[in-house]
Amino acid sequence: MAGLIKSLRLFFSKEKKIKVKRPGGILTYKEFSLKGIKKLTIKGSLCQKDIIRIVDIIKTYRKLEELDLKEVSSILDIQDNLFHGCESLRKIVLPTSTIRIGESAFEACKCLSDVIMPDGLKTIGKSAFFGCNSLKEITIPQNVKSIGSWAFVCKHLNTIHVSIHNDFFTSIDGIVYSSDKKCLVKCPTNTCADVLKIQSEVETINEGAFMDCNDIKEVLLPSSIKTIEDRAFYNSSIRTIKLPVGITKIGKMTFSQCNNLESIEIPGTVKQIGDRAFATCNRLKKVVINDGVCGIGDNVFVECANITEIKLPDSALNN
Repeated sequence: MAGLIKSLRLFFSKEKKIKVKRPGGILTYKEFSLKGIKKLTIKGSLCQKDIIRIVDIIKTYRKLEELDLKEVSSILDIQDNLFHGCESLRKIVLPTSTIRIGESAFEACKCLSDVIMPDGLKTIGKSAFFGCNSLKEITIPQNVKSIGSWAFVCKHLNTIHVSIHNDFFTSIDGIVYSSDKKCLVKCPTNTCADVLKIQSEVETINEGAFMDCNDIKEVLLPSSIKTIEDRAFYNSSIRTIKLPVGITKIGKMTFSQCNNLESIEIPGTVKQIGDRAFATCNRLKKVVINDGVCGIGDNVFVECANITEIKLPDSALNN
């Protein structure tokens, strides 16, 4: 009878706090007692099966909007794809014990606007928050030392903060750089700047760093740039970019689907142009590849229907 009363209380409540005494405790709750809750706070020790049960409730009934797991112990890993597609979830507070957020863990959580990560977090996996289009800002905790590619490709994200105590990353004007500023890690997707000047120390632009950035018209690269990684500017709105002499690598699909890009000049220092680097650039008209360029990949200019002029040096033709 006591268990039935507890379940009935849960059924009629839209906000509930649960204290779990042992791992597996969430599995003992009847489904009808959890399906109508909008805000859930859990304390105690959980196992992965408990978390999976909560995710099933979120996805099945689409009612749970806030999930507070701050005082949950024993959860070290938010597994790959765990919360993928939890469309009703608006806020989550991760357990203080969490040290890793897995790949695509929160991908396509389109209503998620508030994420609180613990200080002990060390890894944010590839595509972890990809497509979380309600996120406007987020803070990287002090112990994070690894951020996967495309982790924060979110339509309305305009600022990424980094804890001042983080030794691996820093944030300048909302853009994430490595602490030594030699790598530009991620530019927020909703950065509203017609012209963006990158820090003068940068040597590498990370994979997907400007992916889907649809407000930036021009990026000013410093002379220190050596490498632009795969998909760095994929599907961005840039119209103008001058590649500096000294750059050696343009990755795969780096400028693919940059539909406003009209011309590009590739310096002779480039030794590798990745496959489909400029594929489907619909407005690209003029291409100049300077002498010295070699290592041109497959389909670099495929589906660029408007190219009217392309200059290839002997070095490119002979490789």
